[in-house]
Amino acid sequence: MAATGTLDGTSIRAAHAARHDPQPPSGEPPAHGSPDRGGNRPVKITVNLVARAFAALTQACELGKETRTDAVNHSVQLYAYYRQAIHDGCTLLIRDADGREREIILL
Repeated sequence: MAATGTLDGTSIRAAHAARHDPQPPSGEPPAHGSPDRGGNRPVKITVNLVARAFAALTQACELGKETRTDAVNHSVQLYAYYRQAIHDGCTLLIRDADGREREIILL
């Protein structure tokens, strides 16, 4: 089954919001800065990027004219959308400017 439509920020946020449970698993307190009770407080994390991933982050920031934080937030949402689509049996395709379609496969 092929996924159709656009992957704009609104559809990614809507897909994420539909699956997001703001409550922590039973008995666990919310993480520091976590979005408890439907709030929207940021959660601070630290990540270690390999050189290739850092270069991709830099490129994404330049192309999108956005901060690293915004690029990481968008990337995580897009990756979650991708993983959910694959889990649901979808195939994700990109159509080139010349009309050729390519399947997106992340390893």
